[in-house]
Amino acid sequence: MEVFSAVVEKIVEKVTDHFFTRIVNGVLDTVAHHAPPYDIWFKSTTIYESFESRRLVFEEIMEALRDDKIYIIGIHGTGGVGKTKMAEEIGKQAKENKLFDKVAMTSVSQNPDVRKIQGELADCLRLKLDSETEIGRAEHEAWDLFNKKVKNSIDSSEMESVAKEVCRECAGMPLAILVVGGVLMNYKNKETWEDALEQLRNSRLSNIEGMEAMVCSPIELSYKFLESADVKACFLLCCLFQEDAQISIDDLVRYGVGMRFLRNLDTMEKARNRVHMLVDTLKTSSLLLEGKDKNLVKMHDVIRDVAISIASKEEYGFLVTTSGKEWPEKDEYERCKVLSLWSNNIYELPNELECPELHTLVLDCNKPSLKVPNGFFNGIKKLNVLHLSNMHISSLPKLVNLRMLCLNNCRFVDMALLIKELPKLEILSLVDSRIKEMEELAPEIRQLTHLRVLDLRKCYNLVIFPSHVISNLSRLEELCISDEFNGWEVEASVPLKDEFNILMERAEELYLDNLRGLKKVLHAKDEEGFSELKHLSIDNCNDMNHLFSKPKLSSQYQGRCSGPFCKLKVAFPVLEEFRILNLKNTRKIWDNQ
Repeated sequence: MEVFSAVVEKIVEKVTDHFFTRIVNGVLDTVAHHAPPYDIWFKSTTIYESFESRRLVFEEIMEALRDDKIYIIGIHGTGGVGKTKMAEEIGKQAKENKLFDKVAMTSVSQNPDVRKIQGELADCLRLKLDSETEIGRAEHEAWDLFNKKVKNSIDSSEMESVAKEVCRECAGMPLAILVVGGVLMNYKNKETWEDALEQLRNSRLSNIEGMEAMVCSPIELSYKFLESADVKACFLLCCLFQEDAQISIDDLVRYGVGMRFLRNLDTMEKARNRVHMLVDTLKTSSLLLEGKDKNLVKMHDVIRDVAISIASKEEYGFLVTTSGKEWPEKDEYERCKVLSLWSNNIYELPNELECPELHTLVLDCNKPSLKVPNGFFNGIKKLNVLHLSNMHISSLPKLVNLRMLCLNNCRFVDMALLIKELPKLEILSLVDSRIKEMEELAPEIRQLTHLRVLDLRKCYNLVIFPSHVISNLSRLEELCISDEFNGWEVEASVPLKDEFNILMERAEELYLDNLRGLKKVLHAKDEEGFSELKHLSIDNCNDMNHLFSKPKLSSQYQGRCSGPFCKLKVAFPVLEEFRILNLKNTRKIWDNQ
Protein backbone atom coordinates (compact mmCIF):
# COMPACT_ATOMS: atom_id res chain seq x y z
CA MET A 1 0.00 0.00 0.00
CA GLU A 2 1.38 3.34 -1.01
CA VAL A 3 0.46 6.03 1.48
CA PHE A 4 0.32 9.49 0.09
CA SER A 5 0.45 12.36 2.54
CA ALA A 6 0.16 16.05 1.81
CA VAL A 7 0.43 18.45 4.68
CA VAL A 8 -0.18 22.16 4.89
CA GLU A 9 2.34 23.73 7.21
CA LYS A 10 -0.26 25.90 8.88
CA ILE A 11 -2.19 22.83 10.07
CA VAL A 12 0.78 20.80 11.26
CA GLU A 13 -0.15 21.39 14.88
CA LYS A 14 -3.72 20.20 14.29
CA VAL A 15 -2.56 17.10 12.45
CA THR A 16 -0.01 16.30 15.13
CA ASP A 17 -2.54 16.45 17.95
CA HIS A 18 -5.02 14.37 15.96
CA PHE A 19 -2.40 11.75 15.08
CA PHE A 20 -0.84 11.47 18.54
CA THR A 21 -4.13 10.87 20.30
CA ARG A 22 -4.39 7.66 18.29
CA ILE A 23 -1.01 6.26 19.23
CA VAL A 24 -0.79 4.56 22.58
CA ASN A 25 1.96 1.97 22.71
CA GLY A 26 5.43 2.52 21.34
CA VAL A 27 7.67 5.53 21.08
CA LEU A 28 7.44 8.65 18.99
CA ASP A 29 9.93 7.54 16.38
CA THR A 30 7.11 6.97 13.87
CA VAL A 31 6.06 10.61 13.85
CA ALA A 32 7.20 12.78 10.96
CA HIS A 33 8.78 16.21 11.14
CA HIS A 34 7.39 19.26 9.37
CA ALA A 35 6.54 18.73 5.71
CA PRO A 36 9.45 18.78 3.21
CA PRO A 37 9.44 20.98 0.12
CA TYR A 38 7.30 19.76 -2.72
CA ASP A 39 9.78 19.92 -5.56
CA ILE A 40 12.37 17.42 -4.34
CA TRP A 41 10.54 14.14 -4.73
CA PHE A 42 9.13 14.43 -8.27
CA LYS A 43 11.85 12.32 -9.85
CA SER A 44 9.89 9.99 -12.11
CA THR A 45 10.44 10.43 -15.82
CA THR A 46 7.53 8.16 -16.72
CA ILE A 47 4.60 9.96 -18.29
CA TYR A 48 1.44 9.48 -16.23
CA GLU A 49 -1.16 7.58 -18.26
CA SER A 50 -4.64 8.62 -17.15
CA PHE A 51 -7.19 5.91 -17.91
CA GLU A 52 -10.80 7.01 -18.02
CA SER A 53 -11.69 4.35 -15.44
CA ARG A 54 -9.33 5.99 -12.93
CA ARG A 55 -10.42 9.57 -13.54
CA LEU A 56 -13.17 9.36 -10.92
CA VAL A 57 -10.74 7.95 -8.34
CA PHE A 58 -8.27 10.73 -9.14
CA GLU A 59 -10.96 13.39 -8.71
CA GLU A 60 -12.18 11.86 -5.44
CA ILE A 61 -8.65 12.01 -4.04
CA MET A 62 -8.25 15.63 -5.13
CA GLU A 63 -11.55 16.46 -3.44
CA ALA A 64 -10.44 14.67 -0.27
CA LEU A 65 -7.26 16.76 -0.22
CA ARG A 66 -9.44 19.86 0.01
CA ASP A 67 -11.15 18.51 3.14
CA ASP A 68 -9.44 19.78 6.32
CA LYS A 69 -10.85 16.85 8.28
CA ILE A 70 -8.97 14.24 6.22
CA TYR A 71 -5.31 13.76 7.12
CA ILE A 72 -4.35 10.48 5.46
CA ILE A 73 -5.39 9.03 2.10
CA GLY A 74 -4.57 5.44 1.11
CA ILE A 75 -4.12 4.29 -2.48
CA HIS A 76 -4.17 0.51 -2.69
CA GLY A 77 -4.03 -2.09 -5.44
CA THR A 78 -1.91 -4.88 -6.86
CA GLY A 79 1.65 -4.24 -7.89
CA GLY A 80 2.19 -2.39 -11.15
CA VAL A 81 -1.26 -0.85 -11.49
CA GLY A 82 0.15 2.67 -11.13
CA LYS A 83 -0.32 3.63 -7.46
CA THR A 84 2.99 5.46 -7.23
CA LYS A 85 2.47 7.29 -10.50
CA MET A 86 -0.99 8.36 -9.44
CA ALA A 87 0.41 9.64 -6.14
CA GLU A 88 3.04 11.63 -8.01
CA GLU A 89 0.50 13.12 -10.38
CA ILE A 90 -1.79 14.03 -7.47
CA GLY A 91 1.13 15.79 -5.82
CA LYS A 92 1.85 17.77 -8.97
CA GLN A 93 -1.80 18.66 -9.38
CA ALA A 94 -2.02 19.77 -5.75
CA LYS A 95 1.01 22.00 -6.31
CA GLU A 96 -0.41 23.51 -9.49
CA ASN A 97 -3.78 24.15 -7.81
CA LYS A 98 -1.98 25.68 -4.81
CA LEU A 99 -3.83 23.39 -2.41
CA PHE A 100 -0.81 23.16 -0.10
CA ASP A 101 2.28 25.15 0.69
CA LYS A 102 4.51 22.07 0.47
CA VAL A 103 4.10 18.53 -0.82
CA ALA A 104 6.45 15.59 -0.18
CA MET A 105 6.73 11.92 -1.01
CA THR A 106 8.77 9.09 0.47
CA SER A 107 8.69 5.31 0.33
CA VAL A 108 8.04 3.18 3.42
CA SER A 109 8.86 -0.50 3.12
CA GLN A 110 7.34 -3.37 5.09
CA ASN A 111 10.31 -3.17 7.46
CA PRO A 112 10.84 0.59 7.64
CA ASP A 113 14.15 2.11 8.66
CA VAL A 114 12.76 4.91 10.81
CA ARG A 115 16.09 6.64 11.23
CA LYS A 116 16.66 6.68 7.48
CA ILE A 117 13.18 8.03 6.77
CA GLN A 118 13.58 10.78 9.34
CA GLY A 119 16.97 11.65 7.93
CA GLU A 120 15.65 11.89 4.37
CA LEU A 121 12.82 14.14 5.44
CA ALA A 122 15.20 16.29 7.44
CA ASP A 123 17.46 16.61 4.39
CA CYS A 124 14.51 17.66 2.25
CA LEU A 125 13.68 20.38 4.75
CA ARG A 126 17.32 21.33 5.20
CA LEU A 127 16.97 20.59 8.90
CA LYS A 128 19.63 19.25 11.21
CA LEU A 129 18.60 16.57 13.67
CA ASP A 130 20.29 17.19 17.01
CA SER A 131 20.11 13.55 18.13
CA GLU A 132 21.79 10.86 16.10
CA THR A 133 19.92 7.90 17.62
CA GLU A 134 16.25 7.00 17.28
CA ILE A 135 15.86 7.21 21.08
CA GLY A 136 17.35 10.66 21.14
CA ARG A 137 15.05 11.80 18.37
CA ALA A 138 12.06 10.30 20.13
CA GLU A 139 12.91 12.19 23.33
CA HIS A 140 13.30 15.39 21.35
CA GLU A 141 9.93 14.88 19.66
CA ALA A 142 8.27 13.99 22.98
CA TRP A 143 9.53 17.22 24.52
CA ASP A 144 8.36 19.22 21.49
CA LEU A 145 4.88 17.76 21.82
CA PHE A 146 4.77 18.29 25.58
CA ASN A 147 6.07 21.83 25.28
CA LYS A 148 3.47 22.60 22.63
CA LYS A 149 0.69 21.30 24.90
CA VAL A 150 1.67 23.24 28.03
CA LYS A 151 2.32 26.38 25.93
CA ASN A 152 3.15 29.35 28.18
CA SER A 153 3.21 27.57 31.55
CA ILE A 154 7.00 27.11 31.47
CA ASP A 155 8.54 30.53 32.02
CA SER A 156 11.92 29.79 33.65
CA SER A 157 14.86 27.43 33.36
CA GLU A 158 13.94 25.85 36.72
CA MET A 159 10.41 25.16 35.51
CA GLU A 160 11.77 23.75 32.27
CA SER A 161 14.00 21.35 34.19
CA VAL A 162 11.06 19.98 36.19
CA ALA A 163 8.86 19.91 33.09
CA LYS A 164 11.40 17.77 31.23
CA GLU A 165 11.42 15.32 34.13
CA VAL A 166 7.62 15.16 34.01
CA CYS A 167 7.77 14.59 30.26
CA ARG A 168 10.36 11.83 30.74
CA GLU A 169 8.00 10.06 33.19
CA CYS A 170 5.47 9.87 30.37
CA ALA A 171 7.88 7.43 28.69
CA GLY A 172 7.43 8.84 25.21
CA MET A 173 3.76 7.87 25.12
CA PRO A 174 1.87 10.53 23.12
CA LEU A 175 -1.40 9.86 24.95
CA ALA A 176 0.28 10.26 28.34
CA ILE A 177 2.08 13.42 27.17
CA LEU A 178 -1.12 15.02 25.95
CA VAL A 179 -3.11 14.09 29.05
CA VAL A 180 -0.51 15.27 31.58
CA GLY A 181 0.28 18.38 29.56
CA GLY A 182 -3.41 19.18 29.27
CA VAL A 183 -3.74 19.31 33.05
CA LEU A 184 -0.45 20.97 34.00
CA MET A 185 -0.86 23.71 31.40
CA ASN A 186 -3.13 25.43 33.93
CA TYR A 187 -0.40 25.72 36.59
CA LYS A 188 2.63 28.03 36.59
CA ASN A 189 4.12 27.40 40.03
CA LYS A 190 7.07 25.06 40.37
CA GLU A 191 5.72 23.38 43.52
CA THR A 192 2.65 22.03 41.71
CA TRP A 193 4.81 20.59 38.95
CA GLU A 194 7.15 18.98 41.46
CA ASP A 195 4.17 17.45 43.25
CA ALA A 196 2.90 16.10 39.94
CA LEU A 197 6.32 14.60 39.23
CA GLU A 198 6.34 12.89 42.63
CA GLN A 199 2.88 11.44 42.06
CA LEU A 200 3.91 10.13 38.65
CA ARG A 201 6.90 8.38 40.16
CA ASN A 202 4.91 6.84 43.02
CA SER A 203 1.64 5.93 41.32
CA ARG A 204 0.20 2.57 42.32
CA LEU A 205 -2.40 2.32 39.58
CA SER A 206 -0.90 -0.57 37.67
CA ASN A 207 -3.44 -3.35 38.00
CA ILE A 208 -4.92 -3.07 34.49
CA GLU A 209 -4.22 -6.21 32.51
CA GLY A 210 -2.04 -5.61 29.48
CA MET A 211 -1.27 -1.99 30.32
CA GLU A 212 1.98 -0.56 31.58
CA ALA A 213 2.01 1.56 34.72
CA MET A 214 3.78 4.29 32.73
CA VAL A 215 0.54 4.75 30.77
CA CYS A 216 -1.82 4.51 33.73
CA SER A 217 0.06 6.87 36.03
CA PRO A 218 -0.19 10.04 33.89
CA ILE A 219 -3.93 9.52 33.33
CA GLU A 220 -4.54 8.96 37.04
CA LEU A 221 -2.53 12.08 37.81
CA SER A 222 -4.60 14.11 35.36
CA TYR A 223 -7.77 12.87 37.05
CA LYS A 224 -6.47 13.92 40.47
CA PHE A 225 -5.64 17.38 39.15
CA LEU A 226 -9.19 17.99 37.90
CA GLU A 227 -10.37 20.84 40.08
CA SER A 228 -14.07 20.20 40.69
CA ALA A 229 -16.05 17.20 41.88
CA ASP A 230 -18.45 17.76 38.95
CA VAL A 231 -15.79 17.35 36.29
CA LYS A 232 -14.40 14.26 38.02
CA ALA A 233 -17.87 12.75 38.17
CA CYS A 234 -18.43 13.52 34.48
CA PHE A 235 -15.12 11.82 33.62
CA LEU A 236 -16.03 8.66 35.54
CA LEU A 237 -19.55 8.70 34.10
CA CYS A 238 -18.12 8.35 30.58
CA CYS A 239 -16.60 4.97 31.41
CA LEU A 240 -20.11 3.50 31.86
CA PHE A 241 -20.61 3.54 28.10
CA GLN A 242 -19.26 0.96 25.69
CA GLU A 243 -15.72 1.14 24.39
CA ASP A 244 -15.39 3.53 21.42
CA ALA A 245 -18.97 4.71 21.94
CA GLN A 246 -20.13 8.06 20.62
CA ILE A 247 -21.39 9.45 23.93
CA SER A 248 -24.34 11.81 23.67
CA ILE A 249 -24.28 15.07 25.60
CA ASP A 250 -27.99 14.47 26.29
CA ASP A 251 -27.16 11.14 27.93
CA LEU A 252 -24.55 12.79 30.14
CA VAL A 253 -27.09 15.45 31.13
CA ARG A 254 -29.73 12.89 32.02
CA TYR A 255 -27.34 10.71 33.99
CA GLY A 256 -26.00 13.78 35.76
CA VAL A 257 -29.49 14.82 36.82
CA GLY A 258 -30.49 11.29 37.79
CA MET A 259 -27.29 10.57 39.75
CA ARG A 260 -27.40 14.07 41.28
CA PHE A 261 -23.82 15.07 40.60
CA LEU A 262 -25.30 18.08 38.80
CA ARG A 263 -26.61 20.07 41.74
CA ASN A 264 -28.30 23.43 42.21
CA LEU A 265 -29.47 23.56 38.59
CA ASP A 266 -33.22 24.07 38.34
CA THR A 267 -33.67 23.46 34.60
CA MET A 268 -32.47 20.89 32.09
CA GLU A 269 -31.10 23.72 29.96
CA LYS A 270 -28.85 24.84 32.80
CA ALA A 271 -27.78 21.24 33.36
CA ARG A 272 -26.92 20.91 29.66
CA ASN A 273 -24.87 24.09 29.75
CA ARG A 274 -22.98 22.74 32.76
CA VAL A 275 -22.24 19.45 31.00
CA HIS A 276 -20.91 21.29 27.94
CA MET A 277 -18.56 23.18 30.24
CA LEU A 278 -17.42 19.97 31.96
CA VAL A 279 -16.88 18.21 28.63
CA ASP A 280 -14.85 21.15 27.30
CA THR A 281 -12.66 20.96 30.42
CA LEU A 282 -12.07 17.25 29.85
CA LYS A 283 -11.30 17.82 26.18
CA THR A 284 -8.76 20.49 27.06
CA SER A 285 -7.14 17.99 29.42
CA SER A 286 -7.14 15.40 26.57
CA LEU A 287 -9.27 13.09 28.71
CA LEU A 288 -12.09 13.19 26.16
CA LEU A 289 -12.01 13.36 22.36
CA GLU A 290 -14.22 15.09 19.85
CA GLY A 291 -17.18 13.05 18.64
CA LYS A 292 -18.79 12.97 15.20
CA ASP A 293 -20.60 16.22 15.93
CA LYS A 294 -20.78 18.89 18.62
CA ASN A 295 -23.30 16.87 20.65
CA LEU A 296 -21.12 13.75 20.85
CA VAL A 297 -17.85 12.93 22.59
CA LYS A 298 -15.54 9.91 22.77
CA MET A 299 -13.29 8.44 25.44
CA HIS A 300 -10.06 6.82 24.28
CA ASP A 301 -10.10 3.11 25.10
CA VAL A 302 -6.91 3.37 27.20
CA ILE A 303 -8.28 6.33 29.16
CA ARG A 304 -11.53 4.43 29.63
CA ASP A 305 -9.64 1.47 31.11
CA VAL A 306 -7.91 3.77 33.57
CA ALA A 307 -11.21 5.49 34.40
CA ILE A 308 -12.79 2.10 35.12
CA SER A 309 -9.85 1.23 37.38
CA ILE A 310 -10.22 4.50 39.30
CA ALA A 311 -14.00 4.16 39.53
CA SER A 312 -13.73 0.60 40.88
CA LYS A 313 -12.22 1.86 44.12
CA GLU A 314 -14.43 1.42 47.17
CA GLU A 315 -15.25 5.12 47.50
CA TYR A 316 -16.89 5.13 44.05
CA GLY A 317 -18.06 1.53 43.88
CA PHE A 318 -18.26 1.16 40.08
CA LEU A 319 -18.37 -2.24 38.41
CA VAL A 320 -18.07 -1.91 34.64
CA THR A 321 -17.78 -5.04 32.55
CA THR A 322 -16.51 -5.38 29.01
CA SER A 323 -18.31 -7.13 26.20
CA GLY A 324 -18.14 -10.89 26.14
CA LYS A 325 -18.37 -11.51 29.88
CA GLU A 326 -21.11 -13.50 31.54
CA TRP A 327 -23.14 -12.29 34.49
CA PRO A 328 -20.65 -11.50 37.29
CA GLU A 329 -20.39 -13.49 40.49
CA LYS A 330 -22.34 -12.25 43.50
CA ASP A 331 -19.24 -11.32 45.49
CA GLU A 332 -18.17 -9.06 42.61
CA TYR A 333 -21.27 -6.87 42.59
CA GLU A 334 -23.08 -7.14 45.94
CA ARG A 335 -21.25 -4.11 47.42
CA CYS A 336 -21.14 -1.96 44.30
CA LYS A 337 -22.97 1.34 43.88
CA VAL A 338 -22.87 1.60 40.08
CA LEU A 339 -23.16 -1.43 37.80
CA SER A 340 -22.72 -1.21 34.02
CA LEU A 341 -22.88 -4.46 32.09
CA TRP A 342 -22.67 -4.75 28.29
CA SER A 343 -22.54 -8.34 27.08
CA ASN A 344 -23.78 -10.70 24.38
CA ASN A 345 -23.16 -13.80 26.50
CA ILE A 346 -25.90 -13.43 29.11
CA TYR A 347 -28.83 -15.75 28.54
CA GLU A 348 -30.65 -15.32 31.83
CA LEU A 349 -30.69 -12.89 34.72
CA PRO A 350 -30.69 -13.75 38.43
CA ASN A 351 -34.12 -13.98 40.02
CA GLU A 352 -33.13 -11.25 42.46
CA LEU A 353 -30.26 -8.78 42.26
CA GLU A 354 -29.06 -8.47 45.85
CA CYS A 355 -27.15 -5.21 45.81
CA PRO A 356 -28.46 -2.95 48.61
CA GLU A 357 -26.18 0.06 47.88
CA LEU A 358 -26.75 0.11 44.12
CA HIS A 359 -28.01 3.47 42.86
CA THR A 360 -27.23 3.19 39.10
CA LEU A 361 -27.81 0.16 36.86
CA VAL A 362 -26.95 0.05 33.15
CA LEU A 363 -27.70 -3.25 31.45
CA ASP A 364 -27.55 -4.20 27.76
CA CYS A 365 -27.50 -7.90 26.89
CA ASN A 366 -28.37 -7.34 23.21
CA LYS A 367 -31.11 -9.96 23.38
CA PRO A 368 -34.61 -8.50 22.96
CA SER A 369 -36.11 -11.85 23.94
CA LEU A 370 -34.26 -11.90 27.29
CA LYS A 371 -36.86 -11.53 30.03
CA VAL A 372 -36.30 -9.65 33.26
CA PRO A 373 -37.56 -11.76 36.21
CA ASN A 374 -40.34 -10.16 38.25
CA GLY A 375 -38.23 -10.22 41.42
CA PHE A 376 -35.04 -8.94 39.79
CA PHE A 377 -35.27 -5.44 41.30
CA ASN A 378 -36.37 -6.44 44.81
CA GLY A 379 -32.87 -6.15 46.28
CA ILE A 380 -32.05 -2.67 44.93
CA LYS A 381 -34.37 -0.30 46.77
CA LYS A 382 -31.97 2.67 46.53
CA LEU A 383 -31.96 2.70 42.74
CA ASN A 384 -31.88 6.24 41.24
CA VAL A 385 -30.94 5.47 37.62
CA LEU A 386 -32.09 2.48 35.58
CA HIS A 387 -31.05 2.07 31.94
CA LEU A 388 -32.08 -1.17 30.22
CA SER A 389 -31.54 -1.86 26.52
CA ASN A 390 -32.47 -4.73 24.19
CA MET A 391 -34.54 -6.91 26.50
CA HIS A 392 -38.10 -7.87 27.47
CA ILE A 393 -39.57 -6.45 30.66
CA SER A 394 -43.07 -7.02 32.04
CA SER A 395 -43.25 -4.84 35.15
CA LEU A 396 -41.31 -2.85 37.72
CA PRO A 397 -41.73 -2.92 41.49
CA LYS A 398 -42.21 0.20 43.57
CA LEU A 399 -38.93 2.06 43.13
CA VAL A 400 -39.58 5.12 45.25
CA ASN A 401 -36.13 6.66 44.63
CA LEU A 402 -35.95 6.16 40.85
CA ARG A 403 -35.33 9.45 39.04
CA MET A 404 -34.30 8.24 35.58
CA LEU A 405 -35.78 5.32 33.63
CA CYS A 406 -34.46 4.51 30.15
CA LEU A 407 -35.92 1.51 28.36
CA ASN A 408 -34.30 1.67 24.95
CA ASN A 409 -35.18 -0.88 22.28
CA CYS A 410 -37.10 -2.90 24.86
CA ARG A 411 -40.30 -4.91 24.62
CA PHE A 412 -43.03 -4.67 27.23
CA VAL A 413 -46.71 -5.56 27.46
CA ASP A 414 -48.22 -2.71 29.44
CA MET A 415 -46.57 0.65 30.03
CA ALA A 416 -48.90 1.30 32.96
CA LEU A 417 -47.29 -1.59 34.85
CA LEU A 418 -43.88 0.02 34.43
CA ILE A 419 -44.65 3.51 35.67
CA LYS A 420 -47.42 3.02 38.22
CA GLU A 421 -45.17 3.29 41.30
CA LEU A 422 -42.38 5.66 40.35
CA PRO A 423 -43.32 8.77 42.36
CA LYS A 424 -39.99 10.61 41.91
CA LEU A 425 -39.38 9.87 38.24
CA GLU A 426 -37.94 12.88 36.40
CA ILE A 427 -36.63 11.37 33.15
CA LEU A 428 -38.45 8.73 31.08
CA SER A 429 -36.93 7.50 27.81
CA LEU A 430 -38.57 4.81 25.68
CA VAL A 431 -36.47 5.27 22.54
CA ASP A 432 -37.07 2.58 19.89
CA SER A 433 -39.21 0.50 22.26
CA ARG A 434 -42.30 -1.52 21.40
CA ILE A 435 -45.51 -1.68 23.42
CA LYS A 436 -47.29 -4.94 22.66
CA GLU A 437 -50.91 -4.62 21.53
CA MET A 438 -50.99 -0.97 22.50
CA GLU A 439 -51.12 1.94 20.11
CA GLU A 440 -51.96 4.67 22.61
CA LEU A 441 -49.60 6.27 25.07
CA ALA A 442 -50.60 5.18 28.56
CA PRO A 443 -52.73 7.89 30.22
CA GLU A 444 -51.08 6.88 33.50
CA ILE A 445 -48.08 8.97 32.46
CA ARG A 446 -50.00 11.99 33.72
CA GLN A 447 -49.39 10.64 37.24
CA LEU A 448 -45.65 11.29 36.88
CA THR A 449 -45.95 14.78 38.30
CA HIS A 450 -42.16 15.21 38.69
CA LEU A 451 -41.41 14.29 35.07
CA ARG A 452 -39.04 16.74 33.34
CA VAL A 453 -38.03 14.77 30.22
CA LEU A 454 -40.15 12.45 28.08
CA ASP A 455 -38.33 10.84 25.14
CA LEU A 456 -40.50 8.86 22.71
CA ARG A 457 -38.31 8.88 19.62
CA LYS A 458 -38.61 5.88 17.27
CA CYS A 459 -41.67 4.51 19.07
CA TYR A 460 -43.13 3.62 15.68
CA ASN A 461 -46.10 1.58 16.86
CA LEU A 462 -47.30 4.46 19.00
CA VAL A 463 -50.24 5.76 17.00
CA ILE A 464 -52.20 7.99 19.38
CA PHE A 465 -51.04 10.58 21.87
CA PRO A 466 -54.12 11.27 24.06
CA SER A 467 -55.11 14.83 24.82
CA HIS A 468 -54.71 16.25 28.33
CA VAL A 469 -51.72 14.00 29.09
CA ILE A 470 -48.95 16.52 28.51
CA SER A 471 -50.90 19.34 30.10
CA ASN A 472 -50.94 17.43 33.39
CA LEU A 473 -47.16 17.16 33.48
CA SER A 474 -46.62 20.50 35.14
CA ARG A 475 -42.81 20.16 35.37
CA LEU A 476 -42.15 18.84 31.88
CA GLU A 477 -39.32 20.67 30.11
CA GLU A 478 -38.39 18.44 27.17
CA LEU A 479 -40.62 16.31 24.94
CA CYS A 480 -38.81 14.32 22.21
CA ILE A 481 -40.84 12.74 19.41
CA SER A 482 -39.77 11.47 15.98
CA ASP A 483 -40.59 13.63 12.99
CA GLU A 484 -42.63 10.78 11.52
CA PHE A 485 -45.16 10.78 14.37
CA ASN A 486 -48.52 12.35 13.47
CA GLY A 487 -50.92 10.76 15.94
CA TRP A 488 -51.76 13.73 18.10
CA GLU A 489 -55.27 13.49 19.46
CA VAL A 490 -56.09 17.18 19.37
CA GLU A 491 -59.68 18.38 19.77
CA ALA A 492 -60.88 21.54 18.12
CA SER A 493 -61.97 22.90 21.50
CA VAL A 494 -58.59 22.33 23.11
CA PRO A 495 -56.10 25.17 22.53
CA LEU A 496 -52.60 24.04 21.70
CA LYS A 497 -51.26 26.09 24.57
CA ASP A 498 -53.60 24.36 27.01
CA GLU A 499 -52.30 20.96 25.94
CA PHE A 500 -48.66 21.96 26.19
CA ASN A 501 -48.98 24.72 28.73
CA ILE A 502 -45.82 24.15 30.73
CA LEU A 503 -43.71 23.76 27.59
CA MET A 504 -45.20 26.80 25.90
CA GLU A 505 -44.58 29.11 28.82
CA ARG A 506 -40.82 28.73 28.36
CA ALA A 507 -40.59 27.78 24.67
CA GLU A 508 -38.31 29.90 22.49
CA GLU A 509 -38.75 27.82 19.34
CA LEU A 510 -41.95 26.14 18.14
CA TYR A 511 -42.17 23.97 15.02
CA LEU A 512 -45.59 22.56 14.10
CA ASP A 513 -45.61 20.10 11.22
CA ASN A 514 -48.44 17.89 9.93
CA LEU A 515 -50.66 18.08 13.04
CA ARG A 516 -54.07 16.66 12.22
CA GLY A 517 -57.07 18.23 13.95
CA LEU A 518 -55.19 21.36 14.98
CA LYS A 519 -57.55 24.26 14.23
CA LYS A 520 -55.45 27.15 15.48
CA VAL A 521 -52.32 27.92 17.47
CA LEU A 522 -53.59 30.74 19.67
CA HIS A 523 -57.08 30.90 21.14
CA ALA A 524 -58.81 33.95 22.55
CA LYS A 525 -58.43 32.59 26.09
CA ASP A 526 -54.62 32.64 25.76
CA GLU A 527 -54.34 36.08 27.30
CA GLU A 528 -50.58 36.03 27.77
CA GLY A 529 -49.77 34.64 24.33
CA PHE A 530 -46.32 33.08 24.01
CA SER A 531 -44.18 35.48 25.95
CA GLU A 532 -40.78 33.82 25.27
CA LEU A 533 -41.30 32.56 21.71
CA LYS A 534 -38.68 33.78 19.21
CA HIS A 535 -39.12 31.37 16.28
CA LEU A 536 -42.49 30.04 15.04
CA SER A 537 -42.84 27.67 12.09
CA ILE A 538 -46.13 26.11 10.93
CA ASP A 539 -46.00 23.55 8.09
CA ASN A 540 -48.55 21.14 6.59
CA CYS A 541 -51.27 21.71 9.21
CA ASN A 542 -54.16 21.40 6.79
CA ASP A 543 -57.07 21.61 9.25
CA MET A 544 -56.41 25.27 9.94
CA ASN A 545 -58.75 27.87 8.47
CA HIS A 546 -56.93 30.62 10.33
CA LEU A 547 -53.92 30.65 12.62
CA PHE A 548 -54.88 32.73 15.63
CA SER A 549 -57.84 34.14 17.49
CA LYS A 550 -57.78 37.80 18.47
CA PRO A 551 -55.58 38.17 21.56
CA LYS A 552 -56.75 40.06 24.61
CA LEU A 553 -55.21 43.53 24.50
CA SER A 554 -53.60 45.07 27.56
CA SER A 555 -54.35 48.69 28.42
CA GLN A 556 -51.29 49.97 26.58
CA TYR A 557 -52.64 48.61 23.27
CA GLN A 558 -56.34 49.40 23.74
CA GLY A 559 -57.63 51.48 20.82
CA ARG A 560 -54.19 51.56 19.20
CA CYS A 561 -53.75 48.05 17.83
CA SER A 562 -55.80 47.04 14.80
CA GLY A 563 -53.44 45.65 12.14
CA PRO A 564 -52.46 41.97 11.90
CA PHE A 565 -48.82 42.65 12.64
CA CYS A 566 -49.64 44.70 15.72
CA LYS A 567 -51.70 41.79 17.04
CA LEU A 568 -48.79 39.48 16.29
CA LYS A 569 -46.57 41.69 18.43
CA VAL A 570 -49.07 41.46 21.29
CA ALA A 571 -49.38 37.67 21.09
CA PHE A 572 -45.67 37.09 20.50
CA PRO A 573 -43.81 40.05 22.04
CA VAL A 574 -40.26 38.79 21.33
CA LEU A 575 -40.92 36.95 18.06
CA GLU A 576 -38.02 37.21 15.60
CA GLU A 577 -39.02 34.73 12.89
CA PHE A 578 -42.46 33.63 11.67
CA ARG A 579 -42.61 30.98 8.92
CA ILE A 580 -45.66 29.31 7.34
CA LEU A 581 -45.56 26.72 4.55
CA ASN A 582 -48.05 24.43 2.79
CA LEU A 583 -51.14 25.48 4.73
CA LYS A 584 -53.58 24.51 2.00
CA ASN A 585 -56.80 25.43 3.80
CA THR A 586 -55.65 28.49 5.70
CA ARG A 587 -57.32 31.65 4.48
CA LYS A 588 -56.25 34.25 7.03
CA ILE A 589 -53.97 34.81 9.97
CA TRP A 590 -56.60 36.10 12.45
CA ASP A 591 -60.13 34.76 12.76
CA ASN A 592 -61.60 38.29 12.79
CA GLN A 593 -59.24 39.74 10.20
